Amino acid sequence: MDQRVLDSVRAARRASVGELAESITQALLEAGGELRSVREASEGLSALVRAARSGTPQLIGDAIEPVIVLSIDDLASLLAAVREPTMGEILPLAGAEPYVGDRIVIGQGHRRERLKRRGDTPSGSAG
Repeated sequence: MDQRVLDSVRAARRASVGELAESITQALLEAGGELRSVREASEGLSALVRAARSGTPQLIGDAIEPVIVLSIDDLASLLAAVREPTMGEILPLAGAEPYVGDRIVIGQGHRRERLKRRGDTPSGSAG
């Protein structure tokens, strides 16, 4: 499955069904999928299935409500992308809570001595 498709699914997780469908369709077309008519799909079904099995989902029908042909592995990848939690969902589960106290002031960092390479002599000493 093309990474652009998975990224669009992750990004649209909270979107409505219509917005998600539009996002997936657009990502599939950008990933090299081609919108084919039903006639084209039926005439070249074996090539269409081969392309879907090789990781390029195929879109069939009209642009308003296309149908998709994809492999089971690609379907599993899409479902895993939808289930994958975001950082915002993980943090509360781990017990993290927002800080509600006063502003945190962080002091200036400490200067550190420059790293020396092997064989370097300390500055000011000759040999």
